[in-house]
Amino acid sequence: MIDELSREMQLDLVAEPENPYDERAVRIEMRGHHLGYIPRRRNRAISRMLREGADLQCWVTRVRPESDPWKALGVAIKLEARKRRAA
Repeated sequence: MIDELSREMQLDLVAEPENPYDERAVRIEMRGHHLGYIPRRRNRAISRMLREGADLQCWVTRVRPESDPWKALGVAIKLEARKRRAA
């Protein structure tokens, strides 16, 4: 699956509050296929924002298939601002 990834490719983030190992787990997916997780030391705010309905965009910044599987994929995440309604 990692060989199908390229820089700038959009990915999906899915909160996993029912995860038995970490209730703040955030899964990274590509077209419904599980690629990995946001590291536990960085998932607290991301998990909270997803559960609150925030529009988070995630994309590939680095792909190194030859690396340790835990370090083969780099991603960036951005919070999309919601547009205000005109009064």
